[in-house]
Amino acid sequence: MQVSDYLLLNEPNAEGAEPKHVQEHVQRHVLHPRVRIAVMLRQLLDFASLLQTSLVLNEGGSVIVDKPNAELYLKCINQIMTLYKADISGMIFSDDERGIITTAAGTKADS
Repeated sequence: MQVSDYLLLNEPNAEGAEPKHVQEHVQRHVLHPRVRIAVMLRQLLDFASLLQTSLVLNEGGSVIVDKPNAELYLKCINQIMTLYKADISGMIFSDDERGIITTAAGTKADS
């Protein structure tokens, strides 16, 4: 893993920088609500762009709106707006392998 190699070569005291530990750290970090919501938001934005290109059909000189796709597009936009408004401060995610659950605000909760 490149990150591990960099740390081990450039930081003589880089304890825990073995590939296994770096990979585990990255996988755990991806569980953070901010990261997950950003990924979902990107996916929804891509999907909305795809839907937007299929909303209007031109059939023999007539312009027709594809109603099912328009409804799906509006639902997708609604979900995007919901994610933009999301308050992640109360969301929980796994903090470490000991089963401690920590809120995004940093407070501990029982698991």
